[in-house]
Amino acid sequence: MIRKNVEAIIGLLEKQTQIYRKMLDLSAEQRDQMSNPDKVNELLLQKASLVKEIEKADLSLSEFKEKWNKDKGIFNSDEQNEISRRFEEIGSLLRSLLEIEQECIMKAEQAKQENKKEMKKVNIGKKALGSYSRRSASRKSKFMDKRG
Repeated sequence: MIRKNVEAIIGLLEKQTQIYRKMLDLSAEQRDQMSNPDKVNELLLQKASLVKEIEKADLSLSEFKEKWNKDKGIFNSDEQNEISRRFEEIGSLLRSLLEIEQECIMKAEQAKQENKKEMKKVNIGKKALGSYSRRSASRKSKFMDKRG
Protein backbone atom coordinates (compact mmCIF):
# COMPACT_ATOMS: atom_id res chain seq x y z
CA MET A 1 0.00 0.00 0.00
CA ILE A 2 2.73 2.48 0.95
CA ARG A 3 4.67 1.83 -2.26
CA LYS A 4 1.69 2.73 -4.45
CA ASN A 5 1.28 6.09 -2.74
CA VAL A 6 4.84 7.42 -3.01
CA GLU A 7 3.73 10.53 -4.95
CA ALA A 8 0.97 11.19 -2.43
CA ILE A 9 3.43 10.80 0.45
CA ILE A 10 5.90 13.20 -1.14
CA GLY A 11 3.01 15.59 -1.80
CA LEU A 12 1.91 15.46 1.85
CA LEU A 13 5.48 16.04 3.01
CA GLU A 14 5.73 19.02 0.65
CA LYS A 15 2.43 20.40 1.96
CA GLN A 16 3.65 19.97 5.54
CA THR A 17 6.91 21.73 4.63
CA GLN A 18 4.99 24.66 3.16
CA ILE A 19 2.80 24.93 6.25
CA TYR A 20 5.85 24.94 8.53
CA ARG A 21 7.44 27.65 6.37
CA LYS A 22 4.30 29.78 6.75
CA MET A 23 4.33 29.12 10.49
CA LEU A 24 7.99 30.13 10.66
CA ASP A 25 7.25 33.37 8.79
CA LEU A 26 4.34 34.17 11.12
CA SER A 27 6.43 33.40 14.20
CA ALA A 28 9.25 35.65 12.97
CA GLU A 29 6.74 38.44 12.39
CA GLN A 30 5.26 37.82 15.85
CA ARG A 31 8.72 38.13 17.41
CA ASP A 32 9.20 41.46 15.64
CA GLN A 33 5.72 42.73 16.61
CA MET A 34 5.72 41.82 20.31
CA SER A 35 5.20 45.48 21.25
CA ASN A 36 1.97 45.53 19.21
CA PRO A 37 -0.58 43.33 21.04
CA ASP A 38 -3.26 43.65 18.35
CA LYS A 39 -0.90 42.45 15.65
CA VAL A 40 0.36 39.62 17.88
CA ASN A 41 -3.24 38.46 18.45
CA GLU A 42 -3.89 38.53 14.71
CA LEU A 43 -0.76 36.47 14.07
CA LEU A 44 -1.68 33.98 16.80
CA LEU A 45 -5.06 33.41 15.16
CA GLN A 46 -3.36 32.75 11.83
CA LYS A 47 -0.94 30.37 13.51
CA ALA A 48 -3.82 28.51 15.17
CA SER A 49 -5.37 27.78 11.78
CA LEU A 50 -1.99 26.52 10.53
CA VAL A 51 -1.73 24.20 13.53
CA LYS A 52 -5.01 22.60 12.43
CA GLU A 53 -3.57 22.11 8.94
CA ILE A 54 -0.42 20.58 10.41
CA GLU A 55 -2.51 18.19 12.49
CA LYS A 56 -4.42 17.05 9.39
CA ALA A 57 -1.24 16.50 7.40
CA ASP A 58 0.38 14.73 10.34
CA LEU A 59 -2.61 12.43 10.72
CA SER A 60 -2.41 11.54 7.03
CA LEU A 61 1.30 10.73 7.38
CA SER A 62 1.22 9.02 10.77
CA GLU A 63 1.10 5.43 9.46
CA PHE A 64 3.85 6.15 6.96
CA LYS A 65 6.09 7.82 9.56
CA GLU A 66 5.70 4.87 11.92
CA LYS A 67 6.78 2.40 9.23
CA TRP A 68 9.39 4.53 7.43
CA ASN A 69 12.52 2.96 8.91
CA LYS A 70 11.18 -0.55 8.43
CA ASP A 71 9.67 -0.07 4.95
CA LYS A 72 12.02 2.42 3.30
CA GLY A 73 13.71 -0.45 1.44
CA ILE A 74 10.67 -0.75 -0.83
CA PHE A 75 11.48 2.67 -2.30
CA ASN A 76 14.18 3.21 -4.88
CA SER A 77 17.18 5.28 -3.82
CA ASP A 78 15.89 8.50 -5.44
CA GLU A 79 12.60 8.18 -3.57
CA GLN A 80 14.39 7.36 -0.31
CA ASN A 81 16.63 10.40 -0.74
CA GLU A 82 13.69 12.66 -1.58
CA ILE A 83 11.64 11.50 1.39
CA SER A 84 14.62 11.67 3.76
CA ARG A 85 15.46 15.16 2.51
CA ARG A 86 11.91 16.31 3.17
CA PHE A 87 11.95 14.82 6.68
CA GLU A 88 15.24 16.62 7.35
CA GLU A 89 13.85 19.89 6.01
CA ILE A 90 10.77 19.59 8.24
CA GLY A 91 13.04 18.86 11.20
CA SER A 92 15.15 21.92 10.42
CA LEU A 93 12.05 24.10 10.12
CA LEU A 94 10.78 22.79 13.45
CA ARG A 95 14.08 23.58 15.18
CA SER A 96 14.01 27.12 13.77
CA LEU A 97 10.38 27.49 14.77
CA LEU A 98 11.09 26.39 18.34
CA GLU A 99 13.98 28.84 18.56
CA ILE A 100 11.79 31.75 17.47
CA GLU A 101 8.97 30.67 19.78
CA GLN A 102 11.42 30.66 22.70
CA GLU A 103 12.41 34.24 21.79
CA CYS A 104 8.73 35.22 21.73
CA ILE A 105 8.20 33.66 25.15
CA MET A 106 11.18 35.57 26.55
CA LYS A 107 9.93 38.85 25.07
CA ALA A 108 6.44 38.24 26.45
CA GLU A 109 7.90 37.51 29.89
CA GLN A 110 9.94 40.74 29.76
CA ALA A 111 6.84 42.71 28.78
CA LYS A 112 4.92 41.09 31.63
CA GLN A 113 7.59 42.13 34.14
CA GLU A 114 7.63 45.69 32.77
CA ASN A 115 3.84 45.85 33.03
CA LYS A 116 4.00 44.66 36.65
CA LYS A 117 6.47 47.45 37.46
CA GLU A 118 4.26 50.04 35.77
CA MET A 119 1.16 48.80 37.60
CA LYS A 120 3.02 48.97 40.90
CA LYS A 121 3.99 52.59 40.15
CA VAL A 122 0.39 53.43 39.27
CA ASN A 123 -0.90 51.85 42.48
CA ILE A 124 1.67 53.71 44.58
CA GLY A 125 0.66 56.94 42.84
CA LYS A 126 -3.02 56.30 43.53
CA LYS A 127 -2.32 55.67 47.20
CA ALA A 128 -0.25 58.82 47.47
CA LEU A 129 -2.91 60.86 45.71
CA GLY A 130 -5.61 59.35 47.90
CA SER A 131 -3.80 60.35 51.08
CA TYR A 132 -3.95 64.01 50.02
CA SER A 133 -7.57 64.10 48.98
CA ARG A 134 -10.06 65.93 51.21
CA ARG A 135 -13.19 64.50 52.59
CA SER A 136 -16.35 65.63 50.96
CA ALA A 137 -17.72 68.93 52.32
CA SER A 138 -21.24 67.52 52.39
CA ARG A 139 -20.37 65.04 55.12
CA LYS A 140 -21.50 66.11 58.57
CA SER A 141 -19.19 65.92 61.48
CA LYS A 142 -19.74 63.25 64.04
CA PHE A 143 -18.94 65.57 66.90
CA MET A 144 -20.34 69.05 67.62
CA ASP A 145 -18.61 71.83 69.37
CA LYS A 146 -21.00 73.00 72.12
CA ARG A 147 -19.05 76.16 72.82
CA GLY A 148 -20.31 78.17 70.08
